[in-house]
Amino acid sequence: MVLGTTGVSGRVALQAAKLLGAGTVVIAGRDGDALKKLQSLGADHIAVLGGDDDAATLRDAAGGGADVVFDPLFGAPLVAAVKALNPGGRSVTIGMSASAVAEIPFAAFLGQSLLSHTNMTTSADLKRAAFSRLVGHVAAGEIVTETEDIPLEGAEEAWSRQQEGPKQKLVIRPPGA
Repeated sequence: MVLGTTGVSGRVALQAAKLLGAGTVVIAGRDGDALKKLQSLGADHIAVLGGDDDAATLRDAAGGGADVVFDPLFGAPLVAAVKALNPGGRSVTIGMSASAVAEIPFAAFLGQSLLSHTNMTTSADLKRAAFSRLVGHVAAGEIVTETEDIPLEGAEEAWSRQQEGPKQKLVIRPPGA
């Protein structure tokens, strides 16, 4: 299950899940139309969040529950996803774009593995190897994402847009590049 799939991290995670052999991938987000467009990247099911019971929506989309959740959001989306995990499930959180706080009920937490990731404690060699592998998949056309080229003089505006979540990679190019 991939939360925040309409963002760049979620979009890459969807494709990586398929490359790594995930049998079924559920993508989740608030924008149903955007999620439908992303099905072509390998999603098997869609869960549109923002209703009365997001945990039930996620469980239903996953056919009863998920084994693994990729979470770039934290907050309420993570809480719903933890409630939708199968017994012994794992959730990996890499960000907190939805909220810096997630109140997970103890009963939902029991028997689950909640993991977090930060690049700040990862060795340079491991980051280099992972980046090289990712670039290889991108070069082979196995992972794609939308980009927008922005001239260097537009860097300040690009930074502001990045803070708002542009749903694509903003690439700042110096003159002549």
